[in-house]
Amino acid sequence: MTNYLKVFPFIFILLFVDNAQRIKTNILRLAGLLFSNFLLLFVLGSGIFIDFFHAIKTQTINPGIWIGNHSIKAFVTLIQGGQSWNLPFSKVIELILLVLIILNILIILYRTLGQKEKTPNPFLLIACALGALLIPSVSHDYKLSILVAPFAYFICRIGDLEERIGSIRHRIISIFMVLFFSIAYFSTSFSYTNKYGAFINNFPMLLLMLLLLNFLHLLYQPGFPSLTSVIQSFRGEE
Repeated sequence: MTNYLKVFPFIFILLFVDNAQRIKTNILRLAGLLFSNFLLLFVLGSGIFIDFFHAIKTQTINPGIWIGNHSIKAFVTLIQGGQSWNLPFSKVIELILLVLIILNILIILYRTLGQKEKTPNPFLLIACALGALLIPSVSHDYKLSILVAPFAYFICRIGDLEERIGSIRHRIISIFMVLFFSIAYFSTSFSYTNKYGAFINNFPMLLLMLLLLNFLHLLYQPGFPSLTSVIQSFRGEE
């Protein structure tokens, strides 16, 4: 039963942060979601929760390392020949990659805070999906299916967002970045049996998608609230 309890969807809670000027509302909303989801872990009984906790601990410490696992830990282990203890700085590399991924997601989140959109932000949605694929220590290739809907939504919205780019040069840059972004996504559709070299594992392409997404977001959404305005709005100052 514990196999049906997944942690990675937790990152999508960032989509519920809708406006930087409503900090108190956001805190209460996130706290309510966290508390209610925590209580739901006990719906099947405390024994199932304890089994779930031990399963998560085991998979975190000793994840299944194979070519179809595109997590940070699996990628760093695979490039060392399958044994993570061969390289003394493997933990440092894993930490650097983890911080890089989290920072990219948080930067995109910060830029979306001042936007009062009634629909999910396409950049934040696909950034959360990429984070759900890259951050967990166990992230097998079957999870790539969660990228389909965010990618389709992103491509459908990208045409409307192009109107916000005034510079012709920036539009040309964005076109090429969207092209490379699409190629990176397209490469994840192939099985590892049809790939060669460093691209057998999907981690490099997924990370590239996240980096391109951040640069694209900078082009399409150049304006975002300053920390001063956020603090003033929280204090109720005009």
